[in-house]
Amino acid sequence: MSGRNSHDDSRHSSRRSWEEPAEDQHENLTRSELIERSCEAIVDDYRHGRVSNKVLALRQIEEQLNPEETGLSDREYLETINSYLTLLDDHDFSLRLAEQRAQSRRSPSPAGNRPAEDCDDEEDEEDDNEPADSFEDTFHWEQTRSYRAACSLDSDLVHTLYCYRLWSKRYRDVVDSLVNAPNCPPFPYKEWARIVRGKAVDLDAILSGINASAINDDRTTSLGDGFELRVKQPKTSRPVTTSGDWTSAWNQAISAYVYVFPYRRDELNLYSDHINGLFGAVGPRYHHLVIAYDKAVRTYVEQRRSLTLDNIAAFDSIKISHLFSIGLHGSSSSGSRPESSGGRSGSGGGSGGGGGKKSNEPCHRWNKGTCPNSTKSCTYKHHCETCHGNHVRADCSRGKGSA
Repeated sequence: MSGRNSHDDSRHSSRRSWEEPAEDQHENLTRSELIERSCEAIVDDYRHGRVSNKVLALRQIEEQLNPEETGLSDREYLETINSYLTLLDDHDFSLRLAEQRAQSRRSPSPAGNRPAEDCDDEEDEEDDNEPADSFEDTFHWEQTRSYRAACSLDSDLVHTLYCYRLWSKRYRDVVDSLVNAPNCPPFPYKEWARIVRGKAVDLDAILSGINASAINDDRTTSLGDGFELRVKQPKTSRPVTTSGDWTSAWNQAISAYVYVFPYRRDELNLYSDHINGLFGAVGPRYHHLVIAYDKAVRTYVEQRRSLTLDNIAAFDSIKISHLFSIGLHGSSSSGSRPESSGGRSGSGGGSGGGGGKKSNEPCHRWNKGTCPNSTKSCTYKHHCETCHGNHVRADCSRGKGSA
């Protein structure tokens, strides 16, 4: 028995080597840092059973954060308490989840009617026999010291991250609950899964879903004995290529996001105003660059959990990269920008300028005195339409004689 206790003490000691600072470092900590460490120690004690009552743990944290001693405002006090309460609830959920999975393994339920291809199967199943506490002890990045920054995050973001963490293990059940709710807005099943897992939605798929005419994406035929033959049906894909496409798809995405996270409406609307402002600031031929910028921003926010879409200033480097001529993506995309319609310079349409191959035909607009291009930049020759001399047709003696 003593050997087991010695092993447990050794495991806790080695784990704390990267969680807790050395004792002699406490002298260099400020009062607020010492209070923070004390709160983290209380959460850690609750996680490992040294404090078995959550109410008692929360009461101890409240005493450490007493506004009269810490100087916290009422809002700061409540947000900080909520952050630590999230950590306590998170541990409780992990224990319940381990118990539920153990029960489901003993009594497996039949598979539902969920479309098989509508959710990514990226995660491997966890070992239900592994104690939740010892399993999570290996996640040094999830220990309370790593959650120190959570106290400085907006309370709405803290709640969103908490939902992502809880739902990630059973996101299919979350999506099934969503799509079967009576007031659920129309939205592709796979994109619901991306929302509840904190991943960037695919606006191309959303736009295609808006215009979809197929009732089912696949056809299934039973072969008996539990075997089925599933034949994929062709899917019509409509990529987002214009500002109108983007607005249609994004508005539907906002409805879905707000249905799951009602408090995110202002954030999403602000981001919508930001992108629409960029669409209005550049010509239509450059809208594909704004669309690429939007994809990059939403992917970046997916990867940086401390950000939300209304942190516009955090996207400056992405904006330079995608929208500025000096940016990596902006300069590389310039060659693929669609040309404006209007025809050749000599026929009176379009700009007629550019660096393409010069034509030997005379420029009709230059002969009329209306060509906006220089001799060097114009696609057509700046010479007389009649004699090919270095004068306009009105000054040509041959043209006057023939008239």
